[in-house]
Amino acid sequence: MSQIPKEKRLVLRFDEVGREDTALVGGKCANLGEMITKARVPVPNGFAVTAHAYRFFLEKSGIRERILSLLSGLDVRDLKQLNDRTSQIREIIQTADLPRELI
Repeated sequence: MSQIPKEKRLVLRFDEVGREDTALVGGKCANLGEMITKARVPVPNGFAVTAHAYRFFLEKSGIRERILSLLSGLDVRDLKQLNDRTSQIREIIQTADLPRELI
């Protein structure tokens, strides 16, 4: 096991997470961890990219501010605006360079 606290890790194996880690890896991955460790359900080996890794990527790639700018003043009830901004944010994320620290 890693000496780095879970909250600072970029990746966690399914068998390292449980329901208490939902904020770190999301509900689906946390539930897979529960199935492996608590219910002993035969789940294939796998891993979760953590929320910390996502935030690290946004910051180090330099796209965080661009995304926040697009979210500023967003009217979530305006579906056209919401879809347009969502598409723009998706494009920003998909075309961003992976920071050297993550390679």
